[in-house]
Amino acid sequence: MTSFANKKVGFEFIVYGGSVVSNGLSILILTIIYAKFFTVEVFGILGVYLVIGMLCNIFFESQAISGFMRNYYHAKQERNESILLTSIILYYLLTGVGAMLLLWICLSIYQSGLKAVLGYHFYISWLLPIVFGVFPSQMYEILLLNLRLEGQCLAFASVSIFQSFFVILITLALVTKLDCGAEGALWAVTLSKLVCLLICFYLNRKRIVRKVSLAYVKSSLAYGLPLLPAVIAGWVISNQSRFIVMNYFSPHTLGVYSFVLRIGAIILLALQSIRFVWEPYLLKLFLKEKKEIIASLEKALKLYLALGMFVFFLASILSPLIFDLFGTKEYQAEYRYLPVVMFALLWQGSLMILNAGASWRRWTYLNTVAVVVGGAASLAASWLFAKQHEIYGVYVSLVLGYIIVVLLSRFFSALCLKVKQSFSNILFYLTLGSSYLFMLFYLNKQMTLFSYYMVTSVYLIFSFSIACILFFKNKKILNNIIS
Repeated sequence: MTSFANKKVGFEFIVYGGSVVSNGLSILILTIIYAKFFTVEVFGILGVYLVIGMLCNIFFESQAISGFMRNYYHAKQERNESILLTSIILYYLLTGVGAMLLLWICLSIYQSGLKAVLGYHFYISWLLPIVFGVFPSQMYEILLLNLRLEGQCLAFASVSIFQSFFVILITLALVTKLDCGAEGALWAVTLSKLVCLLICFYLNRKRIVRKVSLAYVKSSLAYGLPLLPAVIAGWVISNQSRFIVMNYFSPHTLGVYSFVLRIGAIILLALQSIRFVWEPYLLKLFLKEKKEIIASLEKALKLYLALGMFVFFLASILSPLIFDLFGTKEYQAEYRYLPVVMFALLWQGSLMILNAGASWRRWTYLNTVAVVVGGAASLAASWLFAKQHEIYGVYVSLVLGYIIVVLLSRFFSALCLKVKQSFSNILFYLTLGSSYLFMLFYLNKQMTLFSYYMVTSVYLIFSFSIACILFFKNKKILNNIIS
């Protein structure tokens, strides 16, 4: 029996890993397509419109999906998971259609305001796929999540992999064959989500019933809505700098900046993919004794940071090669900025563990406070550095924002769940990474490629040693997480 369970866990881990790899490959291939067929300037503006679409989805989704996840296992214990799913789908149906109508009205009435934000980069035709993409994106995400929570890993991975490569095919058709430009790239994302929504709906058809529960909708929103400002503030930390760069620097600088951010996000998908196994594990962990929850969270954070720092330094030493392989000549000299982006995203990923204390107590407003403060600090830092025309400082503002969020989240987690999550442990990795980034910044103009490799190699060997020690000491928590 144990042997069968281990094989099942291993199979699921491989399947979920395959979906993560396909997602990373899809983003990478799309990045190569954008870099090859669009100018650097158009690449940067396209990135701005993509993050505008992301903000629209975040706002109108209202984090009901987080409430759905939080309530799923409780509903399953009462055999009401189908009612929960149907109730949230109905909510999305109403809000999704309303969102599209509201966005359409805003486009018609407030064009002058949008022009003030986007300047001469305002194209109403580029905003249409964003408007019509809100509802398909919401429905696709909730139905795909339900497959994962039900343990249908093969169905989940199949749809995820299909969507990853279907969007590439549509992009190639619209951009290269029909010559639709960046507008075609935006429509490709919307159309791929719409097609995959229909597939997910078919796979979940037996879970959609005629009964709904207003109580489940209220409970999901009561949990999710307090998180909405935090998610928006997280978007501010990650993306506000694009608008600042667009207004204070040249369109060429914006394009290079967008390329570096995109490559950094692709590389750290390896760490972000932990969410696929972490979130279901965490929901089950919340049903156990408080003492076991605390012990598991402490070990998980240590393992994540050790593994994350190793991936961070490994990707840093490979960054010149990565830029040579996937970037055109306009981007290849910017590899030194990649470690800054990856270091910021590394700490962003740690929040899935640090926020667990407030989530367990359902005090999600504390997570909101942490991210809002970090978002405000990041925005102020970006603006200050941009006024001085220091693009390296704009990159650093990403790191600053997430460091503040991490420190506040650690404090709130200890307050809610008495999780120790040693401050000295976090401080050690912050110091290790920050010292490396400071060295890159200090030697930025004088550093040769050889010296870059040598400095990064020292940090890589050191972080690898720490990761190996912690891995062998904490095998048990890893087995529990993936199972």
